[in-house]
Amino acid sequence: MMQQQNQGDLVFYKIGDDAEAIKFMANLDKPIQPKFVNFPEAILNCKEPAYFISKDKDFGNLPKDVAQHVKLLASGKMDGDNYVVFARIEMFRNTSESAEAVIGESL
Repeated sequence: MMQQQNQGDLVFYKIGDDAEAIKFMANLDKPIQPKFVNFPEAILNCKEPAYFISKDKDFGNLPKDVAQHVKLLASGKMDGDNYVVFARIEMFRNTSESAEAVIGESL
């Protein structure tokens, strides 16, 4: 999984701390303390490195001023819903790794 390859915070965007988030965390090798944000501006204020998980429709509805600062890393389906993993572009500017190299596998 991406977080194992490159350490960073796991942030759920517009996903509550209920069963939906628990499904993702159940597949992790070790327990983590994820963060939860509900407003697009919070994406730009999160400390790097951070990997964001959201529903595809919420990612697609990001305001232009936020969307220009993020890069889609992976997408997949879980329980009939489409989800995406994304990160801020700035996370890759100070490293030799490209966003594509970070993607180990999709959801």
